[in-house]
Amino acid sequence: MRVLYLTTSLKEEDYSALLKLTTKKPNPSNQNFHSKLIKCFEDNDLQVISLLPVISKTKFINSGCYHYINYGSKWEMLLFPRHKELINEARKIYKDKEKPEFIVFDSLSIPLGRAAKKLQDIWGSKTVAVITDNPANLSEVDGNFVEKVYEYVSYSNASIALTDGLVDAFNLKEKQNLIIPGIVDSPVESKQEKYIYFGGALYERYGVANMIKGFLESSRPIELRIAGHGPLENDIQEIAKNFANLKYLGQVDKKENYALEAGSSLLINPRFFDETLDKESVPSKLLEYISLGEVVVSTPNSIIKKHFDDDINWIEDTSVESWKSFFSNHIDENGNVYGLKGNNAKEKIQDLFGIEKTKSKINQFLGELNSASI
Repeated sequence: MRVLYLTTSLKEEDYSALLKLTTKKPNPSNQNFHSKLIKCFEDNDLQVISLLPVISKTKFINSGCYHYINYGSKWEMLLFPRHKELINEARKIYKDKEKPEFIVFDSLSIPLGRAAKKLQDIWGSKTVAVITDNPANLSEVDGNFVEKVYEYVSYSNASIALTDGLVDAFNLKEKQNLIIPGIVDSPVESKQEKYIYFGGALYERYGVANMIKGFLESSRPIELRIAGHGPLENDIQEIAKNFANLKYLGQVDKKENYALEAGSSLLINPRFFDETLDKESVPSKLLEYISLGEVVVSTPNSIIKKHFDDDINWIEDTSVESWKSFFSNHIDENGNVYGLKGNNAKEKIQDLFGIEKTKSKINQFLGELNSASI
């Protein structure tokens, strides 16, 4: 099958370089999911157009099947609208070859959605929206953004979504949909050290502040290492100046994040439970944690609990006092983790959500979609 993938994610080595070049950091969860999903299309005749997620004065050059659209300033973005640049690049790629049968696009980018719709009109290709979140649940977005995301998804012929709840939210039940709750890479090996680790979005509403406060009040002799981006960055940096056992690492790339996860004594997902989010999202970091075979503590998630209930230590109450009690009861005076369930799901999670398993699902889905009259 001929597939054109529209994304704001980059090749892994280019994303790592971008992190070092820019002060405004791109969204790592978007990068992580789409870079893995792109790998699952590699059995096809694949071309990827990557719209850089942030402004960069360093120009990224095309590499393999990746074609980059760069912007060095806001003025360039005004002079050369992003959706038009995407369309022009697609026309160049397919100028002397057969047009793609499928256009896959990240639904949470308005320029990508707009370009996908225009190319659908020009070429008659079938479009597949990749839905990783409900825009209404996102922080710091306005109503116009939410409306446009829904509009461009409505034009798509099919979707790849994390959950059935997202399919419902976008009213896509009558279309062809593939549910992929997440994708995991092959497990990474690393020498285990004595520290607790959390890497992710640093928002108070995601439970990060309560977890950190509970840890510090427990006064356990072990490091808590935090990596990520978000509004709490400055607060965490300031607090860390007064507590030797709290380390803020900034935003790290995928390779470093995996190494930190694999080397920890305990991995944490502190996000508050929310009934709507539970139906519409799956915490990708939790799937990563499970794939590494390390001890995990997490707030509940229905999809993950269904498959891995016995491999995770679930924490229902995410108050400061609850976290303080948890750390006090499971970290001894020598900084050792004790009294928790082990994680024995490394092989099982590969069978469910590994790259090869997901490739097989994608190929079958494209075959069915190609033969359907839409």
